[in-house]
Amino acid sequence: YVRRGQMVSPEALLRTAHAHVDNARAAYHVEPGVNVNLAVCILQVLDLVVTQWASFTPAQQSWLRGAMGYFARSDDEQPDFGQHGFGDDVEVLNACLRHVNRGDLVLEVRSE
Repeated sequence: YVRRGQMVSPEALLRTAHAHVDNARAAYHVEPGVNVNLAVCILQVLDLVVTQWASFTPAQQSWLRGAMGYFARSDDEQPDFGQHGFGDDVEVLNACLRHVNRGDLVLEVRSE
């Protein structure tokens, strides 16, 4: 995802991420277990990251592009539109945020 993301602007990746959340909202009507709230939280962090894009080094930007690309795909490690979707996306995002020294943006997910 990091290498693939190099060919795409952060703004384009963010648009794809927004569309993915829209798809999650639509999927929720079919599968009420889709965790739309978690998807929205991830998207809010990505929005913030893109507004601060210039503050990241090119290497850090690569990792963040990878996290955005991973989130925007529904066929990643764990299906996003199922009951436990988006958990893997949070793990990837958090790992990338820690890697770029932005642990302050890490999402804390609590089990209910």
